[in-house]
Amino acid sequence: PIALTNETAYSGLSGPCKGCHVVGALGFFASLNDFETLIVNNPKFIVPGDPETSEFLQLLEGGSNLAPNSGGQMPPGGPNNTFAQQAANGATTITMEQLESWIAAMGESP
Repeated sequence: PIALTNETAYSGLSGPCKGCHVVGALGFFASLNDFETLIVNNPKFIVPGDPETSEFLQLLEGGSNLAPNSGGQMPPGGPNNTFAQQAANGATTITMEQLESWIAAMGESP
């Protein structure tokens, strides 16, 4: 798979995420800058170099303590509708493996 940058991660996640997350306090996908500020550079969501403890991936897999009103997953809608499940079914343009590698690479020295 192709290695992701912040821009390609944003682009690949925008399809399933922009429907709900473009305005207000949850406007994570309003722009690339908002995505980087509110998710990528936010230790609440991303632990650079450590995809396993990054809450953002846990949300996409359906095992997060965040978003309790949506069952700890994004997008909401039950265990067969997580981003991870959609990716496994080929319904997304990026994979969970690519997202994991992207976060892992954040911890590497330039």
